[in-house]
Amino acid sequence: MTDSASPARESTGEFMIDEPALPLVGQQVLVDVLRRGIQRALHSGRTTITVLEGHAGSGKTRLLGVARDMALQHEAPLRVM
Repeated sequence: MTDSASPARESTGEFMIDEPALPLVGQQVLVDVLRRGIQRALHSGRTTITVLEGHAGSGKTRLLGVARDMALQHEAPLRVM
């Protein structure tokens, strides 16, 4: 049974995340941190870990989706989990 009012979901092959429907508000600093982490991994060729912490509802899953989208823009084997 599906609920037509539920948010769209996308499979990443490892887990399900909600597809962001609205722009992130007040998260630009965190988006920049994620971008730098991805760039660091690309330039160094080494594993890079960036940990998202926060209370329930603080936007961690949305930020993970943004990081995934940024990583997909590169033709390199990047994994966002």
